[in-house]
Amino acid sequence: MRSITSIEENASTLKLRLSYFQPQPISIFSANPHQFISTPVRNVSLEAQIAANYRDEMAKLASRRAFIYDYVLSRLFELRVSSTAEEIFEGYRKRVDSHLNDLIPDELRRLESIRDNLGSDNPEDWANAGHSCRRLLQVVADALYPPSDKPVKSAGGREVKVGADNYINRLVMFCEAKAASGVSSKVISADLKFIGERLDAVFSATQKGSHAEIDISEAQRFVIHTYLVVGDILELNAESSTPEGKLDAAAEISSDELTRAAPLASTDKSE
Repeated sequence: MRSITSIEENASTLKLRLSYFQPQPISIFSANPHQFISTPVRNVSLEAQIAANYRDEMAKLASRRAFIYDYVLSRLFELRVSSTAEEIFEGYRKRVDSHLNDLIPDELRRLESIRDNLGSDNPEDWANAGHSCRRLLQVVADALYPPSDKPVKSAGGREVKVGADNYINRLVMFCEAKAASGVSSKVISADLKFIGERLDAVFSATQKGSHAEIDISEAQRFVIHTYLVVGDILELNAESSTPEGKLDAAAEISSDELTRAAPLASTDKSE
């Protein structure tokens, strides 16, 4: 494929050659009054061929420039979208890491283990990344909704097991109890069940000694889904732990204090 520079140089040469076919000014001095001056002969076919070649070169040049412009423009849009997504996720990651540090500071090293496993070329390490995701969900469940041998009733009235191994059920029950919106609770619960069932299947296959088919892309999806789900749960926990309940309690205390203070105020006035 010819370069743009080559096309431009050839087009310039053809343009210069075309200029030679233009009528040139003629100046003749003669003492002969019968001197006859004829029009210079033009090679019309050669001129037409050069003109056609020039048009072809200019068309190729325009096509190349348009291709480069479209490519650069598309790359610009891709980079803008990519950088926006990175900025959004980076902000989300910082909030989630802060919540994890507050809730389970001793488990933050598990995130480092997951990152190391994803950076490996060994498929067993990719499976270990999935196991670490499962363990992270279990630890979050233990911190937010401790296990119990007694089943509990869900919002729909169904009995749900919340034992030590039922970490997904416990997280779902936590979301139902804390979510202000039933829709958000259902969305988080659906995500939890999806990732939980797949992680449990991989863990069960490994425990039985069979080979768990996990490629690097699937391991990466495990990590991303787990991180997003854990983030949603911790954000929900943070929202439910702030302001309103504490403010209401403070309001009640201040109201009681005012009630107790009222007799003292009246006593002071009477004195």
